[in-house]
Amino acid sequence: MLTIYRRHRAPCRYRSRRFRTCKCPIWVQGSLGGEYIRRSLDLRAWEAATAVVREWESAGRLGQTRLTIPTIAEAVEKFLADAKARNLKASSLKKYRRLWRASCCPSAKHDTLCRLRA
Repeated sequence: MLTIYRRHRAPCRYRSRRFRTCKCPIWVQGSLGGEYIRRSLDLRAWEAATAVVREWESAGRLGQTRLTIPTIAEAVEKFLADAKARNLKASSLKKYRRLWRASCCPSAKHDTLCRLRA
């Protein structure tokens, strides 16, 4: 879990980590993915710092953001394009398309099943 706080500079009249409304630099401290961190975010806006830390926590690694989750239809199209790029026989491609239409396509139209999950 990562914690963000302001590290007050010498001219600042505040000293507590809990005071958020000054313009001192924002730092992050904690551990994520087994790695301990304490460093500056090079930000002074609390909302922007919170967004950066949330992205790190959702990705599970420092400095990375989570990839967008494709829809099922997009994933199938990428799979079929990859199969074609691997020079699979036309009969194999036909079977993959038939399998997609028969089993996956009807369920992909429902709102609850429109995206893949990690």
